[in-house]
Amino acid sequence: MNLLKFLFKRPKPSLLKPTRGHYDLKAIYNTLNRSYFDNKLNLEITWFGSAMRAARRHRKLGLYCFRTKVVKIHRLLDQPHFPPYFISYVVYHEMLHSVCPPIKAKKGRYLIHHHDFKKREREFSEYEMAKRWEEENKRLFFNYGRT
Repeated sequence: MNLLKFLFKRPKPSLLKPTRGHYDLKAIYNTLNRSYFDNKLNLEITWFGSAMRAARRHRKLGLYCFRTKVVKIHRLLDQPHFPPYFISYVVYHEMLHSVCPPIKAKKGRYLIHHHDFKKREREFSEYEMAKRWEEENKRLFFNYGRT
């Protein structure tokens, strides 16, 4: 297989798991794509992460892979005590990476959450509520995996 084809090969749909227990990521993605991106995005979405991971000081709730055009949301969030607007915010944030890619800054470093990204992020209708909820409920992210 050609190296370029390999690098830009998208994962097989059968390997993606947008539905699990509580939230349907594909439905959330479709709503956000229609509302904020005029249905112009053509991304895949799936859950990631281990159910039995130990607690950490820092946890990635989502990520966007530029190479495969896949949004991945940590499966920790697939629980009813995470409000729908917060899940939508995390998905929106990751989708936004596809339209606001990192920009090269001084000394060859890249800015991921640059001014334009942050400006567009605040356009999310429930941005303030989601950020407030995140701040008030940080313990939910770090106690994950503990009994």
